[in-house]
Amino acid sequence: MRHRILHLIFALVVILLAPAFVRGEMQGHPNLAASAPFIKRIALFPPQIEMFELGAGGSQEKMDDWGQAAVVNVRKALATEFSKREHLHVTDFEPDRLTPSQRDIYNETLLLYELVSGAIVRHAFNVQYAPHQHKLSPFFPEKARNFTFSLGKELSELASDVDAYLIVLGFDQRSSTGRKALGVGRTLVAAALGVVAVPQGGGNLFTAALIDAKTGDILWFTKTPKPYDLREPEEASKLALEFMMDLPALGQTP
Repeated sequence: MRHRILHLIFALVVILLAPAFVRGEMQGHPNLAASAPFIKRIALFPPQIEMFELGAGGSQEKMDDWGQAAVVNVRKALATEFSKREHLHVTDFEPDRLTPSQRDIYNETLLLYELVSGAIVRHAFNVQYAPHQHKLSPFFPEKARNFTFSLGKELSELASDVDAYLIVLGFDQRSSTGRKALGVGRTLVAAALGVVAVPQGGGNLFTAALIDAKTGDILWFTKTPKPYDLREPEEASKLALEFMMDLPALGQTP
């Protein structure tokens, strides 16, 4: 496990330090268009969503019950949206059924996705920021144009009857009223996006990625900082719809 993580971190550093001079926007993996027609069996990883309550003094407390509600709501919302694509076979991935060695790979994959998705958000998106903000992380146009991130081929050992996995990761910070987060929330989101912002507003960031089940390549990636309150089923449905609207056509022959 340690060797795999160190290897991928090294590869990620090499990629991010490569020179880039051409402006571009992230369009997904170069093989996405060719792979999309053959992606018909998708497994949804349990969403990884953490929610925090911020006190008046800026203290932060992880709210497990909020997070559990968000996970349930997002999982249901994604299943509902996928059910509208009848040509796809979508299932919930069940970690509890994994062997010990598979469970290690699964846990590694989640850790690696957290690392890699952070790098994607910081370096493969040309973030727009206001005059009062200062850019921290460099945008790499080449990585936006030639989007080639991976979670490793070990992912192929999790299942033999799946073409791709969908991973959703996110965090949400809310004040004790449950509606208005303090400036620290915006600061953490800004750090994830590569900017320093004047504290204001709420703190949210949600990402989703489609992962090739055989190669571990990230075929498609999207993010949103919209303040969805995922404790509410209706809000989770809005998030799922936003993600699905951005997802390319899968399992259909051109």
